[in-house]
Amino acid sequence: MAATELFFARHGGVAIVFARFMPVVRSLALFVAGVARMPFRRLVVFAALAETLWVTIFLSAGYFFGNIPWVKDNLAPALFVVVLVALLPSGVAALVRWVRSRRR
Repeated sequence: MAATELFFARHGGVAIVFARFMPVVRSLALFVAGVARMPFRRLVVFAALAETLWVTIFLSAGYFFGNIPWVKDNLAPALFVVVLVALLPSGVAALVRWVRSRRR
């Protein structure tokens, strides 16, 4: 528990923002931050920032890409690419963890 509290004391804000863009992690990050006793005001500020970024990015992407005829004609492959991009941060994190474990 002490390690989790230390992590959220050092990286809590950034972790909350990046977690919003990572499947599965987004569901747990706020709960874990609360359990780790991240200050409520700080948690709310970074959660609001993360949600604002999320909505702005995906609303803008939907608006701009939705008007492209190629995307309209190929929506299923386009959604597949969106899912891959959403999974990319998790894959990068796993790769970094694996590389670090191999160095030890």
